[in-house]
Formats: sequence, C-alpha cells, structure tokens
Amino acid sequence: EVSDDEVQEALDEQKSEYTSELAWTRALINSGYTEDAYKMSVKSTLLKAKIKETFADPSTVSDADLQSYANNKVRGVTIKRSSAIFVEAPKGQGGRLEAQANAQKAHDELVAGAKFADVFSRYSDTTYAQDGDMGYDMFWVPTMSYRSAVNALHEEGDISDVVESDEGYFVVVCTEVFTRNEGKDMKLSKFPKDMLDKFREEMAANMSNEEYNEFYTKAVSEAQVAIEPMPQDLPYNVEPADEGGEAG
Repeated sequence: EVSDDEVQEALDEQKSEYTSELAWTRALINSGYTEDAYKMSVKSTLLKAKIKETFADPSTVSDADLQSYANNKVRGVTIKRSSAIFVEAPKGQGGRLEAQANAQKAHDELVAGAKFADVFSRYSDTTYAQDGDMGYDMFWVPTMSYRSAVNALHEEGDISDVVESDEGYFVVVCTEVFTRNEGKDMKLSKFPKDMLDKFREEMAANMSNEEYNEFYTKAVSEAQVAIEPMPQDLPYNVEPADEGGEAG
C-alpha cells in the first residue's frame, strides 16, 4: 500500500528542485500532466517499488552464488573504506569560510594524533553518517571530489587534505584497504562481513527484478478485463474516425 502522505512527501521532494510553484506548474504542463494525474503516476511508481521490495530477500541468496559474485566483483580492484569529518557550509561567503576553517582544525587535530571519534563529536555534522563511517567506496561516495580524495589515500590511517563540496567540507580518513588475493577465488570467510552484506543485497535486488517481472506478467495475463460495448443514444455519441476523416 502507498499512503497519501507518502505520495505527498515524494511530490514535495520533487517540487523542492524547482525555484517556484510557477516553475513546477510549467514543468507539469510541459510534460502533459495535471497535478492530480501526476500524483497517480507517483503513487503507481511507489507501489511498484514496494512490490519489488517484497521479492528482494537477501536470505534467499546461497553462499555458493554469493562467493562467485563477490569474487567477480572484487577481481582486479582495490576497495577502500573511509570515515569522514563533514562540516556543513551555510549559505553565504562568511558561512563557507567558517566551515572551511573548522574543517582545517579537524584535519590538523587528526594529523596530530587525536582520536577520530573525539574530533568527529567536536566538528562534524551527521548529514551523511552518525559516526562518520562512509562505508566502502565501490558502493557509494557522496561527491566526485570525495572519490578523488579516497583514491589518493593508499594505506589505513591516511588522512586527506580538506575536501570541498557544494554542501561543505570533508576530511577523509582511510580505515580499510581490501585487495583480492591473486590466483584462486577467495572463500567467504576472507571477505569483510559488511562487504558481503552489501553483495547479498545487490544480488537480492537483481533477483527481485526478474521475479517481479514474472509476477507482473502473470498478473496481467490472469487479469479479468471486460470490454463493454459503447452505450447508445448519448448526447455525446462518439464514433471512430475514418482514415483521413474526423470523428463524429
């Protein structure tokens, strides 16, 4: 089920990307929608996503399949896990300068040997993570500048310079470097648990697409659709147009 509140939340999020209500209305008109019709489209999209989620069960992924998938995913790549101090920059030049200064202080304290958790509690916003852990870079990074910073870190404990983004400033710390052993495929026990959990989720999501398509095709084929004849003697009788002609 999809509630009206969920639909409205999705609409509000999309509206926030436009500069005004008028700009939003123009976008709807240009797309051929009324707002009510677009709400129905959003509701349909959300419902489809929820149905697909019911098929995405990581527990259905076998260890044998997971081992093959994991080894293929990490073959020939180095994967890094990182944590970050993030200092949000308020709008305005003064806000950005202050945020940059605080990020630099956090960087200097980390380089001097301060504990990450202590520096995080003093300087960091929790926009991206409650404890600073940003996970493995192969799954997600917040910005391209962040990815470049991670790429420049080579060993556990390496600390980046202050990294600028549209939202603020990062100081990135490499917390783990994972490289697949050459030769034979690795056993599951050689992979970090968090990494395997992500791979299981990916596999389950891929499986859910196939199972959803089967479900949808079956549901459509079994749907009871009655096509009734056009009522007669209405004030607005409509007949199909002849080729090249006009409807009656």
